[in-house]
Amino acid sequence: MDSEESVRQDGTRPVLQPGHMIVYVDTGGTVCPKKSSKIIFERFTALIRERHLSDRIRVIERGCFGLCKIAPNAYIEPDEIWYSQFHLEDVDEIVEKHLIGGEPVLHLIEYPKRRVPRKKRGA
Repeated sequence: MDSEESVRQDGTRPVLQPGHMIVYVDTGGTVCPKKSSKIIFERFTALIRERHLSDRIRVIERGCFGLCKIAPNAYIEPDEIWYSQFHLEDVDEIVEKHLIGGEPVLHLIEYPKRRVPRKKRGA
């Protein structure tokens, strides 16, 4: 998918259309690559393509988030959900339940703390 940065040169973030999502996977630094982050990025990318979701879900490789102790890490926008300390086989569940089904996988949310996301107004 993408290996571009999430912040534009002017410091703003891309505006997402309703129903669109971005999955940022930390593949940078020295720790995350040792914890399968690149393979996890590739699995997210493959699943999104296989399910023909590339038009509304982007997967972007990111540099270090600074969360090495709880790597690997993935951040989902616009839901503001962090998945940490998960495994390659968990990617399928994240895609199916969260990205497709709209329900965060609570047992995989580690940072900043496990929480039930607030429903957005009008949702």
